[in-house]
Amino acid sequence: MSRDHIWWRNLAIDTANYACRYWFESRIGCLAITEDAVGIYGNTGYCQSVYAREQVDYLRQRVGAAGITELGFGIDTLAPDTTDNGYTWALLIDTGNLKLAEALVREASVYTSLHQL
Repeated sequence: MSRDHIWWRNLAIDTANYACRYWFESRIGCLAITEDAVGIYGNTGYCQSVYAREQVDYLRQRVGAAGITELGFGIDTLAPDTTDNGYTWALLIDTGNLKLAEALVREASVYTSLHQL
């Protein structure tokens, strides 16, 4: 991908804002960003919850282990009170394989659920 890391980070923030505004009921999911990039988002309280941050950390590890490059990461900036920002997160990855991204999300969800017990 020819765009720089700042462009991808800003797109990740925009993706998190979009997921927060329009897909808030969906806890976690994936969407095609471009032909070669997938966005993974979570409405899981990234800044508020250790669980959410552990889930994202594990997901990032699995993305790297699969040989996929992380393009950008961002959190939502929609709340009028900035202390409420960061509930929704988005991770953009360098793959056009939506099914692979969905499998990584399921794996991360199971892993973090089991480690919460």
